[in-house]
Amino acid sequence: ATRREVEPVLLPGGVSDEEVEEDALYWRLFVAVTLPRRAIRVLDSMARSMRAVSYGGMQRRRPSRGAVAYDAVRWTAPENMHITLKFLGDVHQDDLPLLKEELDEVAGDSARLMLELGSNGCFPGERTPRILWTGMDGDLRRMSSLATRLDGAMVRCGFPAERREFQPHVTVGRVRSGTQQRVLAAIGQRWLEARASGGGNDVGVPVERMVLMRSRLHHNRPTRYERLYEVGLG
Repeated sequence: ATRREVEPVLLPGGVSDEEVEEDALYWRLFVAVTLPRRAIRVLDSMARSMRAVSYGGMQRRRPSRGAVAYDAVRWTAPENMHITLKFLGDVHQDDLPLLKEELDEVAGDSARLMLELGSNGCFPGERTPRILWTGMDGDLRRMSSLATRLDGAMVRCGFPAERREFQPHVTVGRVRSGTQQRVLAAIGQRWLEARASGGGNDVGVPVERMVLMRSRLHHNRPTRYERLYEVGLG
């Protein structure tokens, strides 16, 4: 398996170390599969097409301007779109070498595979959506096996085992709390229709490597992701 240490630089739009309010010793980490440009373009295009429905679904009163409308959905930035294989949570920096060793072992025992963008879905449901996601088709059996092997390796490192069945997907948007019910229902219905009407059929998502990512949190800015380590499959 090919391995690559990644210079820890934030993806576009990131914030400086001084602006991030986190414990310097503990990093919020997850393991992911990144997406090809075509898949990102299709997902971002669907998100943009949704704004006619989602914008204005939330209103906030400002003293000088009265009620101000804004988007009821926090859309995932294109550069942040990914498939999560395993969320690790807060990890001490001293544990990074062990994580990389386990990732190397899992990657060496795993063959590359091909997925495709699938249908859209809402969690928990169409009429009360909170998460807007796009699922995957293709070689789901081998993708599930990869996730299972990774989960087992992370359990050996002391992380809790996954309790839910692995379902590969991309989170494209998160609906803000307080959104009006009629807007919620409209967003859910439109999102389920967006994949069929948005084109982009047979959009391949090659799974060729795993990426260890750091999630950078900030009170006043969107979450940004930083690539720490990449390892190729096979």
